[in-house]
Amino acid sequence: MDNYARGRVRADLKIKINIQFKDKNKVLENCLSENISINGVLVKNDEQVTIGDLCKINIILQSNEENKIEIKVDGKVSRITDDGFAINFSNIDNDSLLHLKNIVKHNTEDLDEFIEECKARPGFK
Repeated sequence: MDNYARGRVRADLKIKINIQFKDKNKVLENCLSENISINGVLVKNDEQVTIGDLCKINIILQSNEENKIEIKVDGKVSRITDDGFAINFSNIDNDSLLHLKNIVKHNTEDLDEFIEECKARPGFK
């Protein structure tokens, strides 16, 4: 897979995520990511969503109650695929961004490209 296919270096990584949709009474729990980047995530799920749906995403890095680590980010559904959907991130706090960068850094196939990308584009957009 070309890590730059959607504009940012991606990590092909299965991470458990929960998604709460803003305008719908819909919460998707224990979904799996297909890949993740600094500005978005591809979710494997057969739930019906619509492009433009706003949501809050919790990416669960460690789920035991003593050391619970989550990345919390706001996003919007940007693309529908045959087996899921993509969410572009729209708002993230600094601690979550640091965790997200570390996830991608340690799971991408091309670390040098990721480091160069972070120098050129230090934020998540």
